[in-house]
Amino acid sequence: MSHRRIKSALRMLCSGAPGLVLGLVTATACAAPLQAVAVSQPEPGNVTVTVRAPGAVPSADAFTLQLPGADTAPTRVAAQSVEAVKALPPDLATAVLLCVDRSGSMHSAVPAIKAALKDVLARPRPDLRIALMSFGSDTPAPTPFYSESTPVIQAVDAIRAETGRDGKTRLYDALNIGMSALANAPLRGPKRLIVITDGKDEGSQTRFDVLSVLLKGRGQPMDAIAFGQSAQNASSRLATLASKSSGAFVLATSPSSLAEALRDDLGTAPAPAYEVRFHYDAAPGVPPLQSAQLVYAAGAGAPPALISIRAGLAAPAPAATRASPSSAAIRPSPSPVVASAVASAVASAVASAEQAAPASVREAASKTESANPTSSTSGSFITIGSVKIDVKIGFSVLVGLATALSVLAYALRRKRTRVPPPDEPRAPEPKQQRQATRIGAMFPSPSPGRPAALLVNEGSRRASSSYAIEKPNVRIGADEANDLVMRDYYVSRKHANIRFESGTLYLSDLGSSNGTFLNGERVSRVMTLNPGDRIRFGHTTWEVLRADDARNQPRNSGERVERPVP
Repeated sequence: MSHRRIKSALRMLCSGAPGLVLGLVTATACAAPLQAVAVSQPEPGNVTVTVRAPGAVPSADAFTLQLPGADTAPTRVAAQSVEAVKALPPDLATAVLLCVDRSGSMHSAVPAIKAALKDVLARPRPDLRIALMSFGSDTPAPTPFYSESTPVIQAVDAIRAETGRDGKTRLYDALNIGMSALANAPLRGPKRLIVITDGKDEGSQTRFDVLSVLLKGRGQPMDAIAFGQSAQNASSRLATLASKSSGAFVLATSPSSLAEALRDDLGTAPAPAYEVRFHYDAAPGVPPLQSAQLVYAAGAGAPPALISIRAGLAAPAPAATRASPSSAAIRPSPSPVVASAVASAVASAVASAEQAAPASVREAASKTESANPTSSTSGSFITIGSVKIDVKIGFSVLVGLATALSVLAYALRRKRTRVPPPDEPRAPEPKQQRQATRIGAMFPSPSPGRPAALLVNEGSRRASSSYAIEKPNVRIGADEANDLVMRDYYVSRKHANIRFESGTLYLSDLGSSNGTFLNGERVSRVMTLNPGDRIRFGHTTWEVLRADDARNQPRNSGERVERPVP
């Protein structure tokens, strides 16, 4: 953490802003001069992680790949090698979305923000793809991601601060739209969002608690720069949101500190890239892992950085199967230390038995030993120091000790187990309730000109629009390749799917960012559809009607008709 960030944190603590301590702890634990760019797995068990690290070349000893285990402790794999990469593919560039607050409360701060952005963006950065989004009482769509700084600077020049009565800033809506735009960006490299605002929000439809959960679950860091006249008193929640996303929070009190904060977030030059290679034995026939962690130990005294990796890596083989087959067939011999300890215990037991034996018995044994001087070398005795141990007696002592320990363990276990008295009535076990099964209605088979059902969207300011389901499989999302294209910022590129099979329509979510809702409940599995059901994708709601319903007939004859959300 830089000296400037420490000073801004102390200033926030002195002003009594809550929630910053968590942000500082998270930033300190997560901040690292290293960034994971891409992950590849040419074959199961061979993993290559491409990273960017400024400064000296990192050593292989500093990297560890931590793979989670279902029922066991995580498997830690040490790096084998670290090699420098001369140039990365263009699609591995870092996608950066700059969100600028131009609401009425930021009217006097907008000129300083524009000057700082143009100063930082003047230097070419081929390792970045930058988009710009300005918001106030409205939330327009962000610009495309540009590889050159000229169109971004032109977009910065076009920012105009709002005038008039303040009180309708939609900060939370803008952050939600910005994170969705980053998630849908067609880039394979890292993605991050940088917001410059005073932290005020009065007009968003997205609640603070909902946005906190979304930022934590998406895994994309959000760096927040608080700037403006109200920033010192209104940015406590902004600091909390930054910590939820593992991002950084900075309070900039002057135009120069604002420019410095932007340089810290974007960097002044591309950092060198390296390929870190790992190898481990993969488990055959096991589903791939959904996540892993790259552990980077920057140096002595510094806490290790944990970098989340969301990729389908092969699951590691259990420890028993990773051993060589020949070692399993060979019985391991006890170590000398263990053998010596066992022999010493046996010698002590035998010595005690000899002391407790009658004198006549000890005299007889002495005479027998003197009569057979070769008995000690025939293998029936073991000499440890000055104590001679009979093998048979030692074996009997070991068996006795083992039996005593078994009886003691059984008694302790029985004591801990509570046995109810015979006359104590046992409570009847509750019967497991079966979950209700949703049965779908019967729809006709879809074909061109003969839809199985209609999806009707009743607009509040426009006439209703309809979509006729004339295919067995209807893809829904923001991508132009879908059958039903949604002009909604809260809809993912591949959002949901409606499938017809044996007279039934089935609805399923395709892992969208904001979810699919059926009659107000989030869809977590495949659901059947009935006439009258209401389906919500993002902020757009559609009603399921039969094809012969006279309330709304499709005017598109099977073509896609959709209404953008105002």
